[in-house]
Formats: sequence, structure tokens, C-alpha cells
Amino acid sequence: MSIGHCLSSRARLRSEPSLSGQASYTVDPTLPLRDGLIDVGASGKVFLTPTIYSSGTQAQAELALPSKPVGYFEIPRDRLANLFGPNWPVDPNYGQPGGGIEYWTTLEILATGLQWVPIGP
Repeated sequence: MSIGHCLSSRARLRSEPSLSGQASYTVDPTLPLRDGLIDVGASGKVFLTPTIYSSGTQAQAELALPSKPVGYFEIPRDRLANLFGPNWPVDPNYGQPGGGIEYWTTLEILATGLQWVPIGP
């Protein structure tokens, strides 16, 4: 799942986003799962954000996603190894403006016990 890229031409936020928890947004909660893991997929990365969106439209716009997510997995910080970022604001991509916050890891994430949170359109 791709979430976006760094945008260097926009001003940085005043302080780094909190890493107390992360969310991985997806259009289908079954797609990124393989053998109980959230898979890195074709990009070689799992993208995450500390921002909790209640709208798939807003998540798609700010994270510059190719399609509208229907929900996310809540992932505790202690499950995230090899974490990179933040890239913020997210670059525009896929016709979306970007502007959100993203982190990524190159390692799969254990999905056992993670909560799936559906979001509205």
C-alpha cells in the first residue's frame, strides 16, 4: 500500500508528530495480510500515519492514496521495528493534494490482535 512521498516545498510542522501509536490505512483489510502479517507489498514498505481519519475521502486526499481507504489497523508503537520518517507533508500524488504525515517500515508487522477500524466515506 502506498501512502505518498515527502514534499520539500511546503513548510514543516512546528514539532514532530507523536509516535505513541500508528495507523495503517487500506482499501481492503484482507489485502495487506499474509500469514498473520501486514505485508510490505510491491513497494517494499508498509506506510503508516499517526493521524486518525474518520473519513476515507480525507485520508485519501492528505495521504495521496490512489483509492479511498475503508479503514485502518491500529498498530502500537512497540510493534514497529525499523521505522523511518516522518515524511511530512506528504507530496501530492494520484491527483490528491497530500499534506498528511507518513512513516514507513521495510519490515512486516505482526497483525495478531490488531484492531480493524472502519471509517466512513
